[in-house]
Amino acid sequence: MFSKKVVIVTGSSSGIGKVAARLFAREEASVVLHGQNLERLQQAESELKQHHPSAKTVTVSGPIQDEGTWNRIVSSAIDTFGRIDVLLNNAGISDDGKDPNGLECFQYCMDVNVKSVIGVTRACLPHLKKTKGTVVNTSSALARKIHPGLPMYSVSKAALEHYSRHAAYEYAPFGIRVNCVAPGLIETKFHSRGAAAAPVEAKADAEEVPLQRMGNPEEIAEVMVFLASDKCSYVTGEVVRADGGLLIMPVIGLSRACLPHLKETKGNIINVSSALEDKINPFAPMYAISKAALKHYTHHAAFEYAPFGIRVNNVSPGLTDTYFHQRHMSSKPAQIQAVTNVIPLKRMGKPEEVGEMIAFVASDKCSYATGECFGVNGGIKIKP
Repeated sequence: MFSKKVVIVTGSSSGIGKVAARLFAREEASVVLHGQNLERLQQAESELKQHHPSAKTVTVSGPIQDEGTWNRIVSSAIDTFGRIDVLLNNAGISDDGKDPNGLECFQYCMDVNVKSVIGVTRACLPHLKKTKGTVVNTSSALARKIHPGLPMYSVSKAALEHYSRHAAYEYAPFGIRVNCVAPGLIETKFHSRGAAAAPVEAKADAEEVPLQRMGNPEEIAEVMVFLASDKCSYVTGEVVRADGGLLIMPVIGLSRACLPHLKETKGNIINVSSALEDKINPFAPMYAISKAALKHYTHHAAFEYAPFGIRVNNVSPGLTDTYFHQRHMSSKPAQIQAVTNVIPLKRMGKPEEVGEMIAFVASDKCSYATGECFGVNGGIKIKP
């Protein structure tokens, strides 16, 4: 899937980033690993090579908030491999022992979780333009959920998601896609440092999640790899949440009819909605209203069915070249061009692109996502 492509993964010495680097290598990518702790970084590279002996890698160590580190990451990628196709901005911190309510913590979180992402992305930009590459940023479920113990971390992740939407819109004309993955409660050293580490407290945390468990790094990393791939070529400006559902008439009837059997298999439900669920369209008001209702039902069903191990998600296509849209659009090239010009990626989507997302969301690679909406819309929702 990533043969002859070059992937940068910041924060890849442990946790989600370490697993993501390994999965990109599994898909035959050349990987630039980054971490602040040189010993852990070298260990991560060694473990990657144990899984994939023929993998091509290079390591860069240093504080991610320093401009010098950004430049060394880029120069190492170009000097070693000659190109950059994917940037995974995964490095991040919570309070790192600082007063979580203090301004020092705020500045630290903003420097590491936001400024560094902007800096590394801009440093990579000339090379991403050449390859029509993609950027994936690691956010958090706390970007839209109140956590009294981590206020500055949550604020920084909300800022990161908003930056990602702006970057997606700004870079779309160059064929560059920008998306976020927002993990929930994941079994990593990061969680044990910034949240409850004791078994009893960790169990209490997990019980707040509709799926009744913490996620694992592999479940998040699989989403990252998919978002970065060509199978996700019509997705930009989206936040894909893999949080176990922490946030969350025919369709309802069919879902309920299938429920006894889905309980037996711990299956999942995919509802196909529309980008119009969140947008005003004067020509299709009732259609848009029905899709908004479907999205809201998805949230309720995800919460209700999670204790049975059943996942429920939405896939929301934008303007897609199908018979459905042909019935409702002019066939004149000039009018079609006028419509596609408002889409940041400047084209209609293809059924295959929507189908790839549906297949992925239904797969075990997406096993910690429920109650979410996966947009496949060319970035239409980020247009001002």
